[in-house]
Amino acid sequence: MSAVLCDYPPYASHVGACEVSLMTRQPTDQHGVGIVYLASPYTSTDPAIVEVRFHTVCRITGQLLNQGYHVLSPIAHSHPVAVACELPKHFEFWRDYDHALIQVCSEVWVCTIPGWRDSVGVTDEKAFARSLGIPVRYVVDLVESVSVQDGEPS
Repeated sequence: MSAVLCDYPPYASHVGACEVSLMTRQPTDQHGVGIVYLASPYTSTDPAIVEVRFHTVCRITGQLLNQGYHVLSPIAHSHPVAVACELPKHFEFWRDYDHALIQVCSEVWVCTIPGWRDSVGVTDEKAFARSLGIPVRYVVDLVESVSVQDGEPS
């Protein structure tokens, strides 16, 4: 059994057969920003680091949601599925999925937690977003709050 999305405007179109197309309108939040993809480091050989990154990104995602942003965090939203279904946790497994999510987002925000500069996934997601002309911004974790900035933090 398979599921097919078809013929439900404005999100899909029908051209001879059912097919999926990108959304034609981008919903915006109270700040005038559409859906934000939150890139963050995840993979590590140390399972404890993976868990700390997951919980940190969940907290930051929650803070941004509380500030009124529409945030999509592949780590916060997919880690529980990966654990429950014993899916691989390395970026190569998730690359196509993450690229599909980036394509429907208006911006990519990089979560600058430890490991972000060396992350293969974050590096790829930034490059992919830029190749599509999607702006890349940076989220600085202030523990009690977060700050979003245009330039890469030093």
